[in-house]
Order: sequence, then C-alpha cells, then structure tokens
Amino acid sequence: MTMTTKNIFDYSYLAEASYIDFKLTNDFIDLTEGNDKKSEGFAKLVTDNYKVVAHWKDEGNIFNFKSGFSGTLFQNKHTNEYVIAMRGTGGGKDIAADAFDIVNDGLAHEQIVDMYNFWQQIKTQREETYKAAKIVSPSEAIVRELLEKYENSTDPEKEKLESEWIGKGYFVDSGTIKKIIFVDSDELYSDERAHGLVDTTHPAPTSVTVTGHSLGGHLSAAFSRLFPDEVERETLLSLLLWLTVMR
Repeated sequence: MTMTTKNIFDYSYLAEASYIDFKLTNDFIDLTEGNDKKSEGFAKLVTDNYKVVAHWKDEGNIFNFKSGFSGTLFQNKHTNEYVIAMRGTGGGKDIAADAFDIVNDGLAHEQIVDMYNFWQQIKTQREETYKAAKIVSPSEAIVRELLEKYENSTDPEKEKLESEWIGKGYFVDSGTIKKIIFVDSDELYSDERAHGLVDTTHPAPTSVTVTGHSLGGHLSAAFSRLFPDEVERETLLSLLLWLTVMR
C-alpha cells in the first residue's frame, strides 16, 4: 500500500505518543504535566484522530526480571486503521536491552518475547488463554551436550546445527544458551495479560501498521519479521541495530 506524507507524519507522532503510560490515563489532553508531559497541541492532534485500543507498559528495572517492554495499539477514528507503536528507550531495563542484548546478541530477546505475547493477547477472545512465549534456561546437561556436538562438527555441519537449533527456539543471550518455549498465558502471567482482549467493542485486527523510535524501531522491525502477513506498513525511526541472522 502506498505510503503518503500524512501517513509518515501520523506514524511518527504515534511513535512519540508510545512513550506515554496509558495505564495512568487514556486522555492525551490530561498529559500536559509531569515527566511525560506533551503540549496541548500534540495532545489534541492525537486524540482528534486516534483512540487507544490496548496498552501494556512493563514496570521493568534493573532490580527485577521484567523486560521493560511497552507497546500501544491505536485505532484511527476516521479510517479504522490499526497502528501498533513500540516505545523506545525509556529506563534502565531499556538501556540494558540497547547496550547488552542488541549490541552483544543482535536482538532484544526479552522485549521481543513480550511484544509477541502482547500481539497474541490482542488477537485472543476475552477470558480465553493463548499460547505465550517464555524464555527458559536449558539444563546444564543439555547445554553441555549441545556444545560438545557443536565443537566436534565441521564448519558446514555447524551451519546446519545453528539453523536447526534456532528453529527449535535456542538462542545465545550474553554468552548463555537459552530457549523459547510456549505455555498457556495464564500459566505465565497472573495479571491482565493472562487472557485475551477481543470482545464486541475490541474486535481482533486483521492487519496493522507498526511504528517505533530507537529501541521501538528495533522492536517494530522484529514485529514485521514475526508477522509479515499481518503488517500493512512499517515506519522505523532511528532504529537500533537489526541483524537478519540470530547469533
């Protein structure tokens, strides 16, 4: 679909709006004070054209195990288009994702997993569970077996093993082998993420535009790779490093 100048303008200011904590308010007009204050003009620009359909802001910091992911699903009041905006760097956990996960490993794994689960929740009926991704650490015996097999392989065999292991959910996180598995959402979460959001007032989107700034651009690129058939457009603003090969 053709991208117009107005589209780019809209998606850019929604990327900026994604830094707001909508758990506190859904009204941009109220957001003219405090740390995330916006001008009244900006507030009116967004509220005149978009409404918030879904929002999650992870209260991640360096003292807990939360990822720090934050995303917002907007809907255009005039065209009904859905836009999902990923927040960029906004705190200590985000800085860690920038400096360690992306620089060392090429991907912000923890935030990408939470982003994946947020999208699954958006598409699932209310009160129903969905299959949520979860990062686990394999047993020491399994890790040792994988490493021994790798070290005793030729270069062509190593390439084949890497592809095979990635397909099974294994990845390297700061020098440690980890794995992505899938569990029922109510097993992973005890908060509102345990069940879906779809009801008569919030139908499941069939397609979406994705936008994000900085770390949010990195997450948006990952979203487009994970859900290529559901992404209508993408706008990436000053995105952080994106590697096409997980390593």
